[in-house]
Amino acid sequence: MGGVLQRLDLTASPAVMAPLAEADVAAALGADGALTWIDCGDPTDAQLAAVAAACAWPETLVDAVHRPEGRQRFLRLGDWAIVQVGAPRGDGTGCMVLSGSTAVTVRYDWDVEFSEATAEVKGWTGLKDAGAMAIACILLSRLVEVYEDRAGELEDRLVEQEAMALEDSRGRDPLPALRATAELRGQVGDLRRRANRLREVIGMVIRQELVDRRHGEAVDLELRDVYDHLLRVHDDLDAYGERLIALQDSRLSLVAYRQNDITKKISGWGAVLLVPTITTGWYGQNFRHLWLLDSPWGGLFSAGVALVGMVTLALVLRKADWL
Repeated sequence: MGGVLQRLDLTASPAVMAPLAEADVAAALGADGALTWIDCGDPTDAQLAAVAAACAWPETLVDAVHRPEGRQRFLRLGDWAIVQVGAPRGDGTGCMVLSGSTAVTVRYDWDVEFSEATAEVKGWTGLKDAGAMAIACILLSRLVEVYEDRAGELEDRLVEQEAMALEDSRGRDPLPALRATAELRGQVGDLRRRANRLREVIGMVIRQELVDRRHGEAVDLELRDVYDHLLRVHDDLDAYGERLIALQDSRLSLVAYRQNDITKKISGWGAVLLVPTITTGWYGQNFRHLWLLDSPWGGLFSAGVALVGMVTLALVLRKADWL
């Protein structure tokens, strides 16, 4: 199945990503000074080669863009800046290749809706100065929003598990709940690692902008805002990890409490059953002159004493919450 090539059409109202043929890639990049954004969704080798030839990419840049395998990094190759990012679930990778007023995005296994992004590009203040960095800022902002949504989903699951913690202690098997908590901890940890790598990438882009100030203050402010949002996501994920550890400890404590409660009840019933054991045990001895041994009422008297003792002890233990 072939990939999808499209380019930003700022003349449309609203701005849209219009289909682009391989033969028209060079023409799309031909307008000097005009902002050009070409998007390659799951490109074929031929499509990627057409874009690389039109942009005059060196072979090392093509190798970096082709199948980045989930790596998140920022690097410069000549006049081109490459920002490699990954989806929060790990099910997609992408690159932004930027130079002056030209931006090329390459995506693998990652569906993105560009309608809101194109509207933001058209409405960007100082778009001529910002150039391709305006597109990078907008796409990074959208990406961080996806990370925030994913973190929100994990928090909802965490809150649900916390609410069910006491319910799980009422005679249910604790193993499924512990497995669910461990699985959620793994997902939180994975998202935290991805967010941490993305934070490093955005930090490197910000440092690059501190050196090269030609893109205007709007780019610097937007990148810092994106970085702050991602930092909050990272901090929230740290808190989720601590809450999950506390939740797991609570579940294990509830399991220990259940075991102690069962042990108490077994001990209590053992004490109750000890009464008839002691009472009737006398009659198993080799006594010939034991009281009521030869009486027809001896058995009934012994059973009555045992029953009264058992009931009394059971009531005392029940009041003490041992039964």
